[in-house]
Order: sequence, then C-alpha cells, then structure tokens
Amino acid sequence: MPRHAHPCSLLADVLSYPGAALAEDAAACAAALAPAHPAAAERLARFAAFAREVEPSVAEEAYTCAFDVSPLTSPYVGDQLFGPTRERALLLSGLRQLQRQAGVEGGAELPDHVCEVLRLLAAPLPQEIRDDLAREGLAPAARRMLAVLDEAHHPWADVLAAVVAVGEAREEATP
Repeated sequence: MPRHAHPCSLLADVLSYPGAALAEDAAACAAALAPAHPAAAERLARFAAFAREVEPSVAEEAYTCAFDVSPLTSPYVGDQLFGPTRERALLLSGLRQLQRQAGVEGGAELPDHVCEVLRLLAAPLPQEIRDDLAREGLAPAARRMLAVLDEAHHPWADVLAAVVAVGEAREEATP
C-alpha cells in the first residue's frame, strides 16, 4: 500500500473483504492516519494486531458476521440512511454519476458501499461535493454501524471508528 495514498483510499482497502494483506494494510493505514487522527490510528493498530493474531478464515468470518448478516450493520450508506426507498435509488444513481465524472472505476459492490464511497472521497472531486458526501452520507452511516459493532465489542468496530474519525474531520473542516 503506497504511503502517499489518500487516507480514504487506505481505509477502503482495510474495510474491503479481508485478504492476505489485511494486517499489513491496517498497520499501514494506522501509520498514515496517526498524525491527523491519533485515536483512529490507535484503533486501527489494535485491529491490525487482531488481524495478525487470527487465521484468515477467522477474519473472514468476523467480516461476514459484521457486515453481511445483520441489516443493522449493512455496509451500504443508502441502506443506513434510507433503507430500500426511492431515495436510495437516487443516491445510487448520483454516486454512479460521480464515479464516472471522477474517473473512478466502480467495483463489484454497489456505489453506496462504504468502500466505494471512501474511494470516491479520495478521487478528484470538487471539495464541496466531497465534503457533502462525507458529512451527509458516509459519517452518519458509519456512526450507525459503529454504534452496533462497538456495543458488540466486534473487532471490525475499530475500522469503522477510523472511518468515522476521518468523516468527522471532514465535517469539522466544513463550515
């Protein structure tokens, strides 16, 4: 993972379905976030330790339990904010358009997946659009997921805490 990568892109890599480099990615992301977000970096470092200590299948099972089983922690911003409504459909359409405008190739997930939104936030978009997406979309959705995972003492809560910290920093930077 390149050290110069955007923090949102680094977080997207960590929050994606776990791969062989999960612990390395989490540690690198923690190091990149440490200067601006020390509390988030601390939680990511704790998550990196978890990822180093467990078998890959355990990390995969924890990910599936955190994000694929419970609708309360659905990793889709539109699900968190709107549920299965027309508003979510409009959000999906708008995000797909933003991806095209920014030259971001959509992944296998829908464009409102937290990882896709994080990658979009790292793209060359006008600052106002980026800040609105973080403030009105990512931050509130991530806070909802974090509340559930923190209460359950789930290891993936540490990653969501970092997402919230980055989103909230964007909120504070916006008047």
